Amino acid sequence: YAKNKNLISTFVVGDETFGKGSVQEVIPVSNEGALKLTTGLYYLPFDTSIQGKGVTPDFKLEYRSPPSDTIKWVTTTYGKEKSLKGTIDPHSKDGNKENKKEEKTDKKKAEKSWKEKRREVLSQDYFIQNTINLIELFHLGKKAYPKEFTNHNQALKFMKSHYAIDRKLEAQEVKL
Repeated sequence: YAKNKNLISTFVVGDETFGKGSVQEVIPVSNEGALKLTTGLYYLPFDTSIQGKGVTPDFKLEYRSPPSDTIKWVTTTYGKEKSLKGTIDPHSKDGNKENKKEEKTDKKKAEKSWKEKRREVLSQDYFIQNTINLIELFHLGKKAYPKEFTNHNQALKFMKSHYAIDRKLEAQEVKL
């Protein structure tokens, strides 16, 4: 890597894997019996077995689900002043016109194409957002601090020190 100016690094992002590192086949022996035979094992580079251990990611992400439809509804319905009855709208003499515009907007939202729906789901995906942020950090760090990116381990160290995914942030009390 050190001689290669176009450093290409691979980082594992996600959660720890289960640890199934073997390939097994079931061979029928009789009508009521079978033989389970291990026919292969999975290995990482440098003959590292994952059997029973799994793969530990470089950047650990825990699954977070997007807000449910109920939470979205509560936020939309009660999360803003304009959603309350009797709210003053200084730009409109007739509040009903505003409500009709909102109804039309809601209908348009309901008629989204598959591509728009998929884009919306991906934009709310915690894993994808953080992975893209890590890719951007890698490219920006590589340009701004090329000496920190001469090999994989240095790049990983730099990225871990500048991205707070898998470390807990500590809050300290400040007394005035």
